[in-house]
Amino acid sequence: MKTSKEKYNTISKLVQENWMFVGTKCSPQDIKYAESIFKVSLPNELKQIILKYNGSSPKKDKTKKGNYIDHFISFSKRDKWNAIIIYQFMTKENRMTPLMIPFAEDSGGNMFCLMYRDNNDKVPIVMLWDHEEADIKAAVTPEAKTFKEFMQGLR
Repeated sequence: MKTSKEKYNTISKLVQENWMFVGTKCSPQDIKYAESIFKVSLPNELKQIILKYNGSSPKKDKTKKGNYIDHFISFSKRDKWNAIIIYQFMTKENRMTPLMIPFAEDSGGNMFCLMYRDNNDKVPIVMLWDHEEADIKAAVTPEAKTFKEFMQGLR
C-alpha cells in the first residue's frame, strides 16, 4: 500500500507530464473563495491541478466514456470567464443545480462537472453536462465515480 507521500508524488508526476497551454495563475485563496461560493470542498486532486495548471488542456484528453476535454475551466478570479461566473450564471438560469460544479469543457460547450449529493459530500461523482438539453436531469450523464477515477481514465 502506498504512503500519502508516494500517492502525492504519483499524482504530481502524472499532472506535470500531461498538460499544455497553462492559463492564469491561481492561488490557494482563489480556490478557497470558489469553495465558499460553491459551499463544497473540491477534490484535492483537482486543487493540485488548478494550482499548477489552471485553465490548461490535458494532453490525454479522451475520457473512458469516449468524450474529449478541450480545457479545464479557470478558477482564477482574474479571468472574466471562470468557474465561479459559469456556476453563478448556470444556477441562476436553472441550467445546473447548486451542487454541480463545472471544471472542464469539451469543444462543443458541454461541461464536465462535479456532482455532489449534498454540501457535506467529500467524494463527488463526475458528470458530463449537455448544454443543449434544457431538462437538468436529462442533461447529465455519468463519467466517473470520483474525480481521481476520471483523471486516471484519461487516454
